[in-house]
Amino acid sequence: MERPDVSSMAGSSMRSTHSRKLALFLPSLAGGGAERVMLNIANGFVERGIEVDLVLGQLTGPYTREVSKSVRIVELNRKHTISCIPGLTRYLRQKQPTVMLATLNHANIIALIAKQFAQAPTKLFVREANTITHLNTPDPRDSIIPQLIKWLYPKADGVIAGSEGVADDLEKNGHVPRSLIHTVYNPVITPDLYEQSKQPVKLPWPDHKNIPLVVAVGRLTEQKNFTMLIQAFSELLKERTARLLIMGEGEERTQLEKLIRKLKIEAHVALPGFVNNPFAYIAQADLFVLSSSWEGSPNALIQAVALGIPAVSTDCPFGPAEILNHGEYGRLSPIHDMQTLTANMFKSLESPLKVPPHAWEPYEQSKVTDTYFKLFF
Repeated sequence: MERPDVSSMAGSSMRSTHSRKLALFLPSLAGGGAERVMLNIANGFVERGIEVDLVLGQLTGPYTREVSKSVRIVELNRKHTISCIPGLTRYLRQKQPTVMLATLNHANIIALIAKQFAQAPTKLFVREANTITHLNTPDPRDSIIPQLIKWLYPKADGVIAGSEGVADDLEKNGHVPRSLIHTVYNPVITPDLYEQSKQPVKLPWPDHKNIPLVVAVGRLTEQKNFTMLIQAFSELLKERTARLLIMGEGEERTQLEKLIRKLKIEAHVALPGFVNNPFAYIAQADLFVLSSSWEGSPNALIQAVALGIPAVSTDCPFGPAEILNHGEYGRLSPIHDMQTLTANMFKSLESPLKVPPHAWEPYEQSKVTDTYFKLFF
């Protein structure tokens, strides 16, 4: 696999470079929404002639092949994010980028700790892609994160929220001063999106052209609530024929497959796993559905709207209501309400809502890069 030039921080001696430089820190390039956003930020900045370092715990994940050749990758060679502290501290001391942006709450915390140790002049921004409210789980690793957010996030030079809902949550539940919070939408509408959407795809059903296709995208986790989506789709099948394609991988695969068999809808539902180019499949859909219990700013929903695909979503905290303009651009269902989700899917297949082109403009890569540029430099 072809990839950009890679530097390792393991025992390296790195020279300081010129002043206007952006560093992006995250654990890997796994195929999630946060990783997609950081990749698009990196590529957007190098297109403007800004030097960009992509600092990774590990150079792994399907997005590695999509990094611009002008972006320099610095690999810390650490499997666990917490073990990145020494390498990230050295990087900040030696390289001293003008600005560093981190994303994902556990990586944000590590970046803030490393900045304290490094005592470097780098401005550090952290990006929060999800809600703090839903971090309180029985897992002790999760229960400490909200406390660390309250302690460390106020030490950042700025905190980026992916939606106004996340910004409100950061202030209310993260105790982050509102003056530090900047709402910046995800730069997920790129020229490549439209090019990729035109690629041919092979669906698992030979007769798909005459049957409506419903598509969902996301990790197979509790957050995405694909259990409810499959149950709602099973109810939809009692009213009309349709097919459901859920693209993504995760720990709930086995139980979702069991549910599909239990409902006896195997002929109508497919779980192909992670797909490198989901846009080509979304472009073939008659309906896009987001069934999440919570979000920050769901990229796939934004991209489906930009591709002109009718959308249905749960009105979960946060993001979908902002993206769909409170139901004007796509029907919203209360979270955990299977009956309403089924009804909205049926209505949207029968009478889809029209979406004006300006609906997705706030998420265009060039516009979001402008916003980040003004904020950083």
